[in-house]
This record gives sequence, C-alpha cells and structure tokens, in this order.
Amino acid sequence: MDIKKNPINFKFVPLVSFTGNTVQKPKAPPIIKQTPEPAIRPARTRSVNVRSPEQDELVAIMDDLDITRQEFATMCGIGLSRLNSYITGSTITVNPKVMSAARRIYKEHAKVARKLREKYGIPMIELITRWKNTLNCTTDKELAQLIGVTSMTIYRWSKTEIRPELSAIARYDKIVSELAKKLPA
Repeated sequence: MDIKKNPINFKFVPLVSFTGNTVQKPKAPPIIKQTPEPAIRPARTRSVNVRSPEQDELVAIMDDLDITRQEFATMCGIGLSRLNSYITGSTITVNPKVMSAARRIYKEHAKVARKLREKYGIPMIELITRWKNTLNCTTDKELAQLIGVTSMTIYRWSKTEIRPELSAIARYDKIVSELAKKLPA
C-alpha cells in the first residue's frame, strides 16, 4: 500500500488498547444534553385574605375559650381543615349553622373558661412548683413521668417558651390531685 497515494485518516480509526489477551475499546464520552433555559416567570404575589366579621367572631370565641383548634372544630361539628379555612379567611363566609354552634358553645363554656383562667392564669413556674410540692417531686423528670409529659416539656413550661391550653392545664392539675390522694400521709 502506497501511503502517499492512500494516506491513512486517523480520525476514523478507532483507538484500541491491548491488555493481556483482550482488546478494549475506549469508553465513549458521555452525551451531554443541552436543555433550554427556563423561561423567566414573574414572581407570584400572594393575595391577602381578609376575614369577614363572622370569621373574626369565630376567632375571638376560640381565643376567649382558650381551646385548641381541633377541640373547637370538634365542638362545632366541622373538620379542622374547614375551621382553618374560616380562620385564615380563605373561605369567604362562615356557614350560618357553624356560627350558631360556635355562639352556643361560647354561651355554655364562657363561665368555665373564666374560672379556669382565674385558677390557672398564674405563671407556669408557680404551677410546676405547686405540683412538685404536692407530689413530693424533686426533679422535672419525676414530675414529667407522673403527669405524662417529657422533662423537656416541663423545662419549656418553666422557661415560658410554651404554655399549654387551659383545658390541658386543668387536666394535668386533676392528674396531680388524683395522684396526691394516693400518696401515703
């Protein structure tokens, strides 16, 4: 073969490497797909939900009774998601049956809520100290085990990071009272 007449084009000759008795072809370079740049979209603006007077009244009732949303939703006979839609203003109006139920609940429970606030409206550290003295506890961990919470919860209550609802405080106080009756005199 005359190289001058038929020069070898090295671009089309596959490169091979010999290792031992086998011939290995080099791996093909990875195929890089070019994706088009995404179109720039304008930033979404959130609409501000404005609550109706009925929705404000619903929130005021729930706050005054100092109960959780779940408790209030159950008492009103609606689901939590429906109550949340009323509270956030994402639903335009409140069902009249729900409003009449909420007003009836308020009339029935307002006196109890006031009494609970009077009894348990003191700082949590005072309640915790009283509970510890009643149950002869020396540590947060002992108290926590007796009333069914974690020692971290007791710590957070005492540092006023969180405070349970009045209904929960009343429940814990009842547990303490029941346990105190079982203590030897």
